[in-house]
Amino acid sequence: MKTIVTFMTFLFLPAILLAQAPHRHQRPNQKDFTQRVHHYILKTNRVIAHAKKSLIKGGVYTGVYARALAHQRTAIRLFQKHQTRRALYHSKMARDLAKRVITVNKQEYFKEWEETPEEINELKGMPNLSDLENDIHQELGNIEFDDKKALEEDLSDLEVLEMPKENYKAPEK
Repeated sequence: MKTIVTFMTFLFLPAILLAQAPHRHQRPNQKDFTQRVHHYILKTNRVIAHAKKSLIKGGVYTGVYARALAHQRTAIRLFQKHQTRRALYHSKMARDLAKRVITVNKQEYFKEWEETPEEINELKGMPNLSDLENDIHQELGNIEFDDKKALEEDLSDLEVLEMPKENYKAPEK
C-alpha cells in the first residue's frame, strides 16, 4: 500500500506542479506594466529632447512642440498618480507630436524611437485627441501652445536621467 501511495505521488506530482505554475498567456502583472510605461516615458523624453534641438536648428514654429511638452508633462503627472494606462496614451501622443517637430524641421528621427510590437499592443484602445486634450487642461490648466515660449522652459520636470544636463536648461540668448 505504501508503495502504491509513493508511486501515485511521484506520478501526479509533476502535474500538480505544472498546474500551479504561471501560464504563458496570463496578463502581465501591474508592476511589469508600470515598468514598461516608465521606460516608454523615458524614451519619449529623449525624442522630445531631440525635437527641441531640431526646433532650434530648423526654426519652424507651429505650436506642436509645446503640445508635445504638455502631453508629456500630463503623462508624468498621471504616472505619478498611478494612472499608468492614461500616462502611456499621453506619452504616445507626445512622441508622435515630437516626431512631427523633428520631421518638419528636417532632422532625423531615429528608428530606435519607434514603438515595439509589444508597445503597439499596449496602445490599443487609445482615446481620441479631445479626451487627451481634456486631461491636459485638468492637469495643467489652460495653457498656451507657443513653441518659442516652450523653448525657454526648463525641462527638468520631465525627470530625464539619460538626458545631458545642458538639455534641461533653456537655450542661451
